Amino acid sequence: MSISKELEQNIHDTINTLVEQDVKPTYEAIRGAGGYSYNSIKPALKSWRENKAAAGEPREQKSTEITVDEELKTLVLDELETMVTNLLVTVTSQAQEKANETLHLERSAHDDVVKDLKGEIVELENYIDKTDAEVAALKEGTATLEKTNADLVAKVEQTTNDNQALKRHVESVESDNASLKTANQSLTTDLTKANAEKSSLIEQNDKQKSAIEKSSKQFDDLQAKSNEQLTQIATLSGEIKGYDKSDKQLRAELESLKSKHDDYVSQIATLKEQNKQLSSDVSDFELAQQTEADLAESDSKKTPMPRKTTAKK
Repeated sequence: MSISKELEQNIHDTINTLVEQDVKPTYEAIRGAGGYSYNSIKPALKSWRENKAAAGEPREQKSTEITVDEELKTLVLDELETMVTNLLVTVTSQAQEKANETLHLERSAHDDVVKDLKGEIVELENYIDKTDAEVAALKEGTATLEKTNADLVAKVEQTTNDNQALKRHVESVESDNASLKTANQSLTTDLTKANAEKSSLIEQNDKQKSAIEKSSKQFDDLQAKSNEQLTQIATLSGEIKGYDKSDKQLRAELESLKSKHDDYVSQIATLKEQNKQLSSDVSDFELAQQTEADLAESDSKKTPMPRKTTAKK
């Protein structure tokens, strides 16, 4: 059996140490000193002796001489060691075979274990792949959540800004409501005044209607008188032809009639002007009524800008 040079040198060192301690380098001594196996000790001890013989050194003794009996004893012991070694080798071979059988069984069991472990490794790899996928999904979900969080932060900021804007708007609306309240009070006052003016305008309208009716009657009377005067003029013109009057007298009568006619025409023109003025007053009154209706509608809708109505009296 061959052993490595390093192991052989280590056994040689152990043998030298035993020899220096005046201890015979037997298999048991070497095994007890270094813990080596018999299969390793045998070739190493043989090579050590060969090296000693080649160097001309005495075997396993320092400078002391050995007797013939001791040498014979040594030879016997060597033979015994050889026999023991062979026996140990045989036993060791049997043990090795038994160990090989055990090793085969253990290896078979080991293969089963390895197979099971490989199956578990496959399962672990699948689990790792699944875990990696879940981690990737979690990372993606985390990124999505971070983006959503950023969007929510932006929305919160926007909502805060909107709330501040709404707060300012509410303050503005409250200010406008105060202004509207003041304007409403002013409109109420204006409406009261408008109602009073309405009553006054209605009264004036009634008076104007009465005056218009009276003027119309006067106009009809004057028109009738004018027609009568024209008739009289025509009659007088006929009579002028039928009577022998002086030119001066006829002219005076004619001038008198013309003067009366002009007076009638002037009165008619005056009545027409009054009628026109009354019509304008009626239009103003109707406009005032419309304005009053607009004011009432504006008051019901709470219009922020009040409108004042000035009616002609």
